[in-house]
Amino acid sequence: MYYPLPGTTEEDYIPYPSVHEVLGREGPFPLILLPQFGGYWIEGTNHDLSGLTDGDAVQSPTGKVKLETNHIARLYRKHFLGKEHFNYYSLDGALGHLVFSLKYDVIGDQEHLRLLLRTKCKTFHDVIPISCLTEFPNVVQMAK
Repeated sequence: MYYPLPGTTEEDYIPYPSVHEVLGREGPFPLILLPQFGGYWIEGTNHDLSGLTDGDAVQSPTGKVKLETNHIARLYRKHFLGKEHFNYYSLDGALGHLVFSLKYDVIGDQEHLRLLLRTKCKTFHDVIPISCLTEFPNVVQMAK
């Protein structure tokens, strides 16, 4: 369903391809699909709910709901997202794609390096006090 910006008419609207059409093409793929004349596009809004009865309606839970959380995603959002840090990308023959995030951090009154190494299978997180380093390591040394 298309929601136009104020001041645009139905004649201005040129439909953009669906997400499925875009992903069916050759890459690289755009990160965001925008309508040509602004506004926004929502797919999957034409559900037919006429067959549902009141008994089929989803009931609100009465107890406390525990949502599953991803510890690494929460860690990245807390310490790296929106904060000054460096990301390094690499491709290893055995491990595949690697993303190494590095951030200078002050915890209490001590300076630290916060390190996050992400692979397809596992993520490693460490905080190293700078005072423990005899010399400043390079990216490869920090990743090890």
